[in-house]
Amino acid sequence: RNNKNIYPVLVKIKEKEKKLQKKENENRKKVWKNLKKVVKKKEKLKINKWCLYMNLIPILLGLIGLFAAYLLYKVVKSYPAGDKKLTDISDEIHIGAMAFMKKEYSILFVFSLILVFGIYLGLGLSSTVAFIVGAVTSSVTGFIGMYTATKANVRTATAAQNSGVSDSLSVAFFGGSVMGL
Repeated sequence: RNNKNIYPVLVKIKEKEKKLQKKENENRKKVWKNLKKVVKKKEKLKINKWCLYMNLIPILLGLIGLFAAYLLYKVVKSYPAGDKKLTDISDEIHIGAMAFMKKEYSILFVFSLILVFGIYLGLGLSSTVAFIVGAVTSSVTGFIGMYTATKANVRTATAAQNSGVSDSLSVAFFGGSVMGL
């Protein structure tokens, strides 16, 4: 008799155990799923930090290049510019070159504005900003290169006249290296 009464109770207990076990398994799965999400977020965060640092490398290299260009400019300026007549001619060439750069950049500015508008409409804000930054840095580089080249020309001629080919080649090389950086 007692066995007959116990059987339905045992069945109910077994069913409850199965339900609890099923819930436990579901909870474990949820915990693992959430844990995986957290790990992925942390990995993404690590990757995003790494990408941020990788994006800073070109900026750092650009600054190093500017510093090197400045040092080369100082080396070029350390050579003698020559006598008064030579420096007067050199100054006129320099003024003409800078006037040319000013006129060229004023025309390129109008053209660049048209391109900025088109890039913004076609590709969006981030591409527009990238174009503007590239155009400005390219313009500054061209200006610095022309400025240094015109200052190096008279020093190259003076070095060739006074010291020979070796020194004049050094001055010319350093003057051209500024643009190369």
